[in-house]
Amino acid sequence: MFTTRGCARTLVVVAATFASSSTLAQWNVTRLHTPPMVSSSADALSANAIGGSANFGDSTHATAWLGFSADSWVDLHPLGFQASFVTGVSSGQQVGNALAGNGNSHAGYWTGTAASWVELNPIDAPSAWVNCTDGKTQGGHAQLHGGGDRPVLWFGSRDSVLDMSPKGYIGGSITGLAGNMQVGHGQTSQTSHAGLWRGTPDSFVDLHPQEATWSEASATDGVQQVGVGIALTDNAYLWQALLWNGTAESCVFLRPQGATNSFASGVWGGFQVGSAEFNRKATASIWSGTPESWFDLGQFAPPEFTSTGAHSIWSDGKFMYVVGGGWNSDTETREALLWSRPIPAPSALPPCVAIAAIAHRRRRPIS
Repeated sequence: MFTTRGCARTLVVVAATFASSSTLAQWNVTRLHTPPMVSSSADALSANAIGGSANFGDSTHATAWLGFSADSWVDLHPLGFQASFVTGVSSGQQVGNALAGNGNSHAGYWTGTAASWVELNPIDAPSAWVNCTDGKTQGGHAQLHGGGDRPVLWFGSRDSVLDMSPKGYIGGSITGLAGNMQVGHGQTSQTSHAGLWRGTPDSFVDLHPQEATWSEASATDGVQQVGVGIALTDNAYLWQALLWNGTAESCVFLRPQGATNSFASGVWGGFQVGSAEFNRKATASIWSGTPESWFDLGQFAPPEFTSTGAHSIWSDGKFMYVVGGGWNSDTETREALLWSRPIPAPSALPPCVAIAAIAHRRRRPIS
């Protein structure tokens, strides 16, 4: 006998079923790159919004696609800066960074137009960097009090900055957030340790796996955390895609068989995205909790794309979306890409999986 509650707890199993389902084997790829862009990358994803950057020949500009089509792009580059980038998006807000002529980085956010830029650098911080947002809270790092980079949260203004430095660490950064969870890394005197917070500096949990010499967490959906580490594998120190469920002991190394380096940069609802390298070429990848669940997204890119990478994942309950980029060998440029596929109707799935899918759809999507 099974119950809805029991099936809902098997999201990772459901994710594995989805990943291996022939119904979901085919992904559609949308090319977000469009003239007058010279090169482009899509790095963040949320409800009907994609964030990244595009080069227009003279400089790189923060760019948002306010929809899932190439013609929905908006140039967000703020006046007075040499270059800019979008690093995170939520419904109605885009966060990113602008580089000044003196080399300092200015963190800030937009609400859909270049003119809406709001700077987040604290008064005493010459340089700051923002990585993520949920629409109300922003995460990143800042050079506070004349020191090095400290992990920080903002709550919509430069004066609201909160130093999230955990005790015993000399620096770090927050790179992803969802709900009341933030992820990133704490910097020790010798290396970087992946970690998570729950709203306060004292809540820091060190996620660094024992096998790694270096690690950072890059994203969370409020339940799982993903990132990357360096570990000795096959007599070589390789980059390893990592997945956690809240503790260092829960760490899963996602590197698929036959791959050298691998990276995980996005997570949502039991799925993880990133890239894996085979024969020195990277391919956009998706997992559902284990190295065996690895699936090659890069195969669906146009044939002229010789390498690809996935950066972020999101779903509206009907379709699953993944953004990233690829190297176009014909034009010798990097171009932004969007992968999408429908989530199968419950009637097309086995009974327990169907019930778990319905329960999962009722959850509020991560924004």
